[in-house]
Amino acid sequence: MRVIFSRVLKKNTYSFKLNTLRQMSLSKHLKIEYDQSENFPEENSPVVVQLAQDNNVLYSSYLVDNGVGVDRLSRKNVAKKHQRLLLENRKQNAIPLIVEKLLQGKDSYRVNSEDPDIEEEESYVNLPYTEVENISMEELKTNLKVVKEYDWGNTKFSLQEDIAKRMQAYDESLTELVKTQNDHKSQMRAEGIGLRQTMEDELGIDDVLEYGTCDQSIPLSNVPCGGCGALLHCQDYALPGFTPKEIFEGLNAGELRSVLCQRCYFLKHHNTALNVRVSPDVYQKLLEPIKEKKALVVVVVDLMDVPCSIWPDLIDILGTRRPVVVVGNKVDLFPADDVNHLQRIKESFKAAIDKTSLGRCNIKHIALVSAVTGFGIESLITSIQTSWGTKGDIYLVGCTNSGKSTLFNAFLGSDMCKTKASYLIRRATTSPWPGTTLNMLKFPLLRASHSRLYERRQRLLEQNRKQEKVKEYTNDVGLATLAGHIGRTFVVKEPEEKMDSFSLNSSKHPGNSIKIMGINESHKDYANSKWCYDTPGTVQPDQIINLLTHEELMKVLPRRLIRPQTFSLTSSKTLFIGGLARLDLLYCPSSVRFTVFAAAKIPITIVKTASASLFYSQYLGTKVLGVPAGGEERLQLWPALASCDLRMTSLNSKECCGDIVLSTAGWVAVNTLEDQVIELRAWTPGGRGIYLRTPSMLPRVVNLRGRRLKNSPAHKSHKLLIPGSNE
Repeated sequence: MRVIFSRVLKKNTYSFKLNTLRQMSLSKHLKIEYDQSENFPEENSPVVVQLAQDNNVLYSSYLVDNGVGVDRLSRKNVAKKHQRLLLENRKQNAIPLIVEKLLQGKDSYRVNSEDPDIEEEESYVNLPYTEVENISMEELKTNLKVVKEYDWGNTKFSLQEDIAKRMQAYDESLTELVKTQNDHKSQMRAEGIGLRQTMEDELGIDDVLEYGTCDQSIPLSNVPCGGCGALLHCQDYALPGFTPKEIFEGLNAGELRSVLCQRCYFLKHHNTALNVRVSPDVYQKLLEPIKEKKALVVVVVDLMDVPCSIWPDLIDILGTRRPVVVVGNKVDLFPADDVNHLQRIKESFKAAIDKTSLGRCNIKHIALVSAVTGFGIESLITSIQTSWGTKGDIYLVGCTNSGKSTLFNAFLGSDMCKTKASYLIRRATTSPWPGTTLNMLKFPLLRASHSRLYERRQRLLEQNRKQEKVKEYTNDVGLATLAGHIGRTFVVKEPEEKMDSFSLNSSKHPGNSIKIMGINESHKDYANSKWCYDTPGTVQPDQIINLLTHEELMKVLPRRLIRPQTFSLTSSKTLFIGGLARLDLLYCPSSVRFTVFAAAKIPITIVKTASASLFYSQYLGTKVLGVPAGGEERLQLWPALASCDLRMTSLNSKECCGDIVLSTAGWVAVNTLEDQVIELRAWTPGGRGIYLRTPSMLPRVVNLRGRRLKNSPAHKSHKLLIPGSNE
């Protein structure tokens, strides 16, 4: 009996190993995880298989990302491979249980330890950019100069008692932190501080890491901030609910209940508001005090969302006589389409401005910058100091997510700010914003005398060695990204100040405490100073950014240079940019090239127009469209798509005739043969943010496309051109 049993065992073992290897190989190719303990019926095929078998789907980046080729033969083979997997799965289930146990080990038979009696944490849809500060204009009129404490009960989070408990727990934890420096949170902070200190010493990035680091690999929590209701995370400084990694990492849901986001923390303990968003209904009235002051207004515009990121009624706030500087931010996300591409971007930007109320303002200068990489900042500062100097205050104005706060921080570490004050002012600087009960950030402007301007010019001439503008191609996104350096001409020794036990960067000073940031405005050095203010932001009515959850924002908002994708379509074809936008090609005598500018994480799908509505309703909320993402509760808050008809006339086959702007989703550059009429229909949620932008921002980008893939509307990846100079 022993010999017979061993032979059977050996035979079954070999069969099991062979079937397992086959299944692993096929699953790896399809990138589909199959449950080896179940027998899948054909009607429950994975989404990849269903999508590959749909003849109405002409192209899907979701299929490409999951290992399926773009040609029809590859897609047909997916169904065959799936059938083979089902057959192998049935064969595997016939193997005796004792054989599986011997081969896989005891670990594969662990009992699920989840307790069914434990209630799952309640989940809800969190839209961080819909959270705004409720400001009563009637109250402001009667009490303009009184700075009140922040009203912590005024929140849209419905569980007021739960918020009160979190706030009480937070206060108790802070008290405990002051008394005892050796508790769990202090140790955790010290570990993070030690790592940051090493980075600061080696890389010299003290200003960036002064308030904690972010880490996109750490997932979003399900715990809302007790102050504003945004879900806590440490993924991005700019998104609501941000908490430094040094505090966030390692805390469970119970411990996070006693933590505030960084913005609410500064609001409570430093009486300062960071990245405040106000309701569109009061935004115009909120900025009215600027009318009564002699000031320069710097309007910050998101180049990725032009003209949707330009407030439509700015002319009523700024007037026609006040000097205005328009700054197009995030130019580092634009790939170069040819030499002098910045000039073409500026021309398209100016044309878009002229079509809005901002075009009637007294615009003195238009600049393209990147507040993140530093590109163009020094040139912008030189222009402001030369033309304006310190004639009056400077106000940074712009919509949410345009980059005002990032630009403010860039100015703070440059020759715009008084040298002594730059060491004392960080995000924790307090200053009353005129006409509101909130405190806005500000710093004193450096008086730009002739001698100082001369010294500054000499430093920049030495620093900026422009490269020749030659065409060089690369696959390295970093080399193709515009970047610059922000320096200081005048440097003095950093003064010693008071200590703040709540700061993260406590390893630099004895006793785990560092200096309190802030200046005395009545001091003789600042009494007669002019100031640069950061103002509240709001969401433009045409934007869809306030419809997105935190998870969706991380997919939609690009963080690095965009690599365009080109598709060749004929009439009656439809292009989807995730679930955010839809573009139908209604009619054109010849094929049309669509070059899509969108974040890399947004799936692109091309289908037949006749089945586009059915496709959208079938895959909305799934990974095929990517955004929106979530269950039925999330989709109930998602508006239906509304359309707008557009008509374009092509210029020539070498340049795009215009851009179809699709709000936060991105834009599509259109190109075809000369003198062709193109009929289009664009769709977005609620019909928001659909614009025809001419001239195109990057008209020659279509020439950098790769060759067209066989039996597919898609082209190979675009070439990346190395920019010719740093400024």
